[in-house]
Amino acid sequence: LIPTKENQEKKENLLIRKKVLLQNQKILQSRLTWKTYSYVKIMKWYDYFIDNSQTIKTLGLNSLNSVDAWLYKFGINYKKIDSYEKYNEINLSDYKVPETIKNRLKEAKSKGKLLLFHPYSANINKSIPQSIANELIKELLLKAEDYMIISTLAIDAKIKDDRFLDFTKESKNISDFIYIVSNMDKIITADTSTYHISDAFMIPTITIFTDKEYEKKIKYYKYIKPIYIENKTKNLSKFVYENENLTLNKLKAWRKLKVEKIIKLLDTFWYNLTLKN
Repeated sequence: LIPTKENQEKKENLLIRKKVLLQNQKILQSRLTWKTYSYVKIMKWYDYFIDNSQTIKTLGLNSLNSVDAWLYKFGINYKKIDSYEKYNEINLSDYKVPETIKNRLKEAKSKGKLLLFHPYSANINKSIPQSIANELIKELLLKAEDYMIISTLAIDAKIKDDRFLDFTKESKNISDFIYIVSNMDKIITADTSTYHISDAFMIPTITIFTDKEYEKKIKYYKYIKPIYIENKTKNLSKFVYENENLTLNKLKAWRKLKVEKIIKLLDTFWYNLTLKN
């Protein structure tokens, strides 16, 4: 480069940038060293470590139920653990129940048994389609006369019935939701966390699955009864339709799901459970 004033300024700017970069690197290294040292100090307290960075799928444990897969991952022989010892536990002892939830549940229980209807999952393919969910809740209000129907999800704003209670405002976090679930008499849910929670509290639950391997999922769940809906959806286009009625066969299998069948399963739940035990 020709030593002009402009080139000299560029050179000085580059030197300043390099100096700043070096300073930042030294600061970063010192912080990392301190963090690593602190982490090593904490690690010294423990005798055993389990690396959860790899999923059950990546470890090739898909053939196992998730409980057995995790036991295997923890170095425990799952075959030697009795099936009656394989169950969920949830501790709510540190949870302070908001008065609003406590009072609403108390009032609801004074009017009838509580039935939670939870039709949606974070995975749309596991959820009950919205139009079907709306139909089901209307049928439940007509045919499940002994129950107050509870929901923590926004289902249909048009439903106006004294026996339908919307708990969306009360269910502000996972602890609120778990406490609400723990107070139910029975539950109808899609394939989502709800049935894992309900089984921990021994609440009779009907879970509607679209996953063919649903039996593996609930292998050790004694308070879950499954209903399997076979997905026969066919897409005639690469477009994703917001209106589920525009997808071929989207609702065909779902329309066969009858409230009478669900209520019958719920009513015979305790009898069948007693026979099994």
